[in-house]
Amino acid sequence: MAKKLLFKEWCGRLEAVMREEGDDPKDYDRAAASNYWREGYSPREFYREILSADAADRLEVIDPSFDPRFEL
Repeated sequence: MAKKLLFKEWCGRLEAVMREEGDDPKDYDRAAASNYWREGYSPREFYREILSADAADRLEVIDPSFDPRFEL
């Protein structure tokens, strides 16, 4: 129970980071977030690695056909 609460708090901080950056605070993959949380990443590190526009641009360089900002 305590671990679930800690993850919920971590997600709350992630959503605050997303609002601060101008993104929809509910638009993230909770499973991916959970993995990063377990690895000890901060919400801001997760945002920078996965959710930020810079991260999306890096993904486009690797595979331009995949754009995580748009789902089919």
